[in-house]
This record gives sequence, C-alpha cells and structure tokens, in this order.
Amino acid sequence: MDLLSDSISASSSRGQQQSLPRTTDTSSGHAGPSNEMIDNKPAHLIRLEDLNNELQLKKTELSQLASDHDHVLRTNHTMLKDNQDLAARISQLENDLGATQQQNNSIKHELQACKDDLFRMQPSTEIPDSVVAKAYDELHVHISSWLEGEISSFETNYRKRHQGAPPDLFDHRNQPSVVQIMTDYPTAGGEYIVRCFIQILLHKEIFADNILLLGLDERETTLLQRVEQSMRNAKPPREPGSIQSWRSDTMTALARTNHFQKKHLTYAIRLGDTMFDAVTGYFPVLKKTEGSLQRFYDRVISPAMDLATMIQTSPTHYEFSPSIGTISPFLTRNLAYHQVSAARFIDIGTGKTLKADSPLQEDERGDIGKEILLLAPALYRHNQGQASILLVKEIVLVKLHKPLGRRRVATSHQAV
Repeated sequence: MDLLSDSISASSSRGQQQSLPRTTDTSSGHAGPSNEMIDNKPAHLIRLEDLNNELQLKKTELSQLASDHDHVLRTNHTMLKDNQDLAARISQLENDLGATQQQNNSIKHELQACKDDLFRMQPSTEIPDSVVAKAYDELHVHISSWLEGEISSFETNYRKRHQGAPPDLFDHRNQPSVVQIMTDYPTAGGEYIVRCFIQILLHKEIFADNILLLGLDERETTLLQRVEQSMRNAKPPREPGSIQSWRSDTMTALARTNHFQKKHLTYAIRLGDTMFDAVTGYFPVLKKTEGSLQRFYDRVISPAMDLATMIQTSPTHYEFSPSIGTISPFLTRNLAYHQVSAARFIDIGTGKTLKADSPLQEDERGDIGKEILLLAPALYRHNQGQASILLVKEIVLVKLHKPLGRRRVATSHQAV
C-alpha cells in the first residue's frame, strides 16, 4: 500500500508539472507554479492525499494496538504464572492446615485426657461398696420390721376392744396372682405382697434411673442433663467416668446446701404420705394417723431416701436388676437345687432363707420348688466396659414342692 500511495503521489506530481505552464516569479527571481494552478488541483488528487493521511493515521493506531496487545499478552502470561504459583501455595497451605488441625485435635485429646486425669485425682467422695450394700440390706430389714410391727400393733389393739378373730389384714384387690398367693397363705402371703408392693413404689419413686437427685425440680434436672449432654458432645467428648465424677461432685455440693435440704425433706414427707395411702390398698387395716405415718416415714421412707442419696451422689454407678418397677414381680420359674446360692430364696411356708445345706428335697427333675414372687431386685456395681459386680443378691419368694425336712448332710460335690 505504501508503494501504491508513493506512485500515485509521484504520478500526480509529474502530471502537474507537465500540465501547468511555467511562469516567472518576479519577486524571487525563480520560476514556480502560480496560485491559479494550485487552486485548480484536481479533486481526486486531494481525496487521495486525504485518504493517504488517514491511512498513515490508521497505521499508527494499528501499530499502537499491536503494541498494546503484546503488552496484554505478556501481562496475561505473568498473571497466569502468578495464579499457578498462588494455586500451588494455596494447596500447600491447605495441606499444612490439615496437618495442623490433626495436630491440634491430637493436642486437644491429650489435654482433655490430662484434665480427666486431674479431675479423677481430686479427693473423691466415693463411699465403699460395703456401706452401700449394708444400707440396702438394712432397708429390707426395716420394711419387714415395720410391717410386722404394724400387724402386731393392730392385732393387739383389736383384741383389747373386740372379741373373736380379727378381720382379714390384707386385700388381694381382685388381682388373680395376688388372690392365689393370699388364698394359699392368708397371712404370710399378704405380708410378702405388701413387701413387694413397697419395693415397687420405692424403685419407681426413689431409685429410678431418671432421678438425678431426690428433691431437684424439673428445671434443675433439665439444666444438669443439658450440661452432661454437652460434655458428651464436646470435641473431644468427655469420658463417661469424668462425667460421672462431675455429677457426683455437683450432686454432693447441692445436697449440702440448706435450700436443697429443705426441698429434700419436703419431697420425702409428701412422698411418704402418698406411698402410705397406696400401701393401705393391700393393707386396709392400716389406719392413717400421725403416729402411723411417722413410723412409716422413719422405718421405710427415710432409710430409702438416705440410700438413694448415697447412690446418686456417688462417682460409682450402681444399678438394680431386674427392674422391679417396670416388670411384673410374679414369677413361675422352676427352682433347681444347684441354683439355691444364685439369690436369696425365701420359703413362703416357713419364712426361712434357703441355703446350700438346707434340708431341701428334689423331685425327679432335680427341682426343689417354684419361684413365685420377686421381693427385691439385686444391687450391682456397674463398671464401665467391664462386668458388673454383684453386691446384694435379689430376694425371691419360692414355694417348695416338699416341705423342709431334716438338714442335709453335705455330699462330696456340695463340699467342693
């Protein structure tokens, strides 16, 4: 295009020189074109000159655009390289972050373990198992002695005021299983039914697993349960033993406050009044007086509350089994001689506790009788991740196939 424009320009110049007559410049002494000749330049030549000027301008602009394009390419290349470097750096940082988080989690676990160890090393309020077991055994004795005392007191007072035999002490309340026991054993059967019923009430109202501490209201119980749940959901979660220790310390501190002790006493009195009314359903001759209610509270409610507080404030987890508050206490299992030591079995006919050397008579299948009523569940110490330890055997009422005879002479397999 440059050659074409140059050729056009040269041709134009030669044409002008050939077509225009020469004149003499009088002022300068040189010959040149006149103004008339310049003014008469053909229009197409002027247009060509204008186009040539525009072309040169476009060439300049194009050159500048090419330079800008090269600069953009170089900048883009630099940015791509920077992005690649940045992506590699981000990837490295992510890897470093993952490793740091793993290390942080490991440190948290170690720190939590140290906290748990320090927590467990603090002075413990744990009560020996023997004390808990003794209190549970004594509770059975208290219930029996209270019932025997009330029966004796009623019969004595009745004879002072009336002639003849006293009325029936107990009511079967039209329950078939109770009817059968009371029919076969009118007096003893009724006593055992009342004992069983009292145990059911105690395990529902005092020893239930969902009771954190007797006397706490629903709001306080919910708050403590939320705290324990947050400890289980923590990252890392607290160990069950640490949560149990925290509960023990918290419950122990609450139990010592004057505010709680007042609530505890109010709860115990109200519970005693309610349970007394329930017991009279099976024991209708028991009349509600200030004295009888106080005796029931002192002999049954108070020892049960003390045992419950002992268990609920302990860092050790205790459990009663089977759950007499949720299953039927009436049994129909056969009892074999070799099972006598598995529980505390009481003969309904004599009231005696069966032992390995008791004069028991077996039938042709090796059975000595039939279990008929669960009087009290067993007490276990629950060890996390390990087998539970039996502290107090369950108490079961049995009906022997044959009455107790003479005391057996120990055989070789019994001696072993």
